[in-house]
Amino acid sequence: MNRSERVSTRQSPLQFLAAGAVATNRVVGLADLSLLEKWGAKGPGAASWLAERGVEVPQSIYASRPLPEGGLVVRVGSDEFFLEAGQLDQSLASFGELVPASADFTPVIREDAALRITGRGSLDLFAQTCGHPLQQSPMDQIIFTRVAGVSCGILPQSSGDELQYRVWFDPSYAVYLGEALLQIASELDNAASEPSV
Repeated sequence: MNRSERVSTRQSPLQFLAAGAVATNRVVGLADLSLLEKWGAKGPGAASWLAERGVEVPQSIYASRPLPEGGLVVRVGSDEFFLEAGQLDQSLASFGELVPASADFTPVIREDAALRITGRGSLDLFAQTCGHPLQQSPMDQIIFTRVAGVSCGILPQSSGDELQYRVWFDPSYAVYLGEALLQIASELDNAASEPSV
């Protein structure tokens, strides 16, 4: 049985965010993306190997591109890439098995915790937790910064007329960061629902 056929028993460290109120929050929405398949590829042959498999390889460091099945690839170094599957995409499940032992790069399983932050209050949430001015950041280019003291990668993206932010971080900080962001999101929602005087 190969890895892609196995049933996963992995649980998200952010599973408490699945409460319905969080996903439909009017001001800030927090969605847990931690269980999406993630891989790293590092070494001089990584870019050409990915390109041979139909991946549109980002040319500049920190740039991202969509994967054919809905995921994304980010160039995080000259010879280093981060790949994340889409929500309905299983194409990365056997990524490590596809790489030959003779390859001149190393595939690495990534277990980052991940969030999608959406809503008109997203920048207000980041203004309270992050020193980087995200409103000045280019779309589809990852930023490495801290959110509530936790080192994160943040990828600003546009989805139609709405901005969204993908955030990746060490899973050992997931409960702390998830609870901190949930509290601020709730405060922003409450402030927005209070009648103005």
